Amino acid sequence: MKSGTLGRWGNQIGYVLLPFAIGLKRNPLDYVKEAKAVIDKKKVSLEPLFAYFVASLVLKLFGIKAVGKLNHKVFFNTTLWFSNVPGPEQEVTFYGQDITYIAPSCYGQPNALMIHIVSYMDKLTFVISADEETIPDPHRLGDDLVESLRLIKASALAKESTKDK
Repeated sequence: MKSGTLGRWGNQIGYVLLPFAIGLKRNPLDYVKEAKAVIDKKKVSLEPLFAYFVASLVLKLFGIKAVGKLNHKVFFNTTLWFSNVPGPEQEVTFYGQDITYIAPSCYGQPNALMIHIVSYMDKLTFVISADEETIPDPHRLGDDLVESLRLIKASALAKESTKDK
């Protein structure tokens, strides 16, 4: 990064806790609308900044082990961890080799399901980590996720085509 710019190196993580409702809806876009409404409210709230501030304060006062225990307590009581990371829009090279895709993940999280979504060069990569006891067939979960995204896309395209008429 160039000196004198506002950008900074390193992870600066804040998080929000969202309710996760499971149910059947007539229109798949209803899930998207409801989730977007909740997320938009959370984005303008102080919750992510407060989470970041508390973690930073605990780190400065008590050290990395205390922050680890604090995060473990939060994540232990969380069913699903969902991360949406905007990646680079231009192709990245590493030691002269083009990077085809980026697929980050975590290991050892105390929750049943972790989904990372990363955008890179106008493509999305989903990385799913599932607890085998809670989700015995993670491949089926992946297939169900693909089918859900297809239904949402079809519903959005149908809505768009009725708008154009």
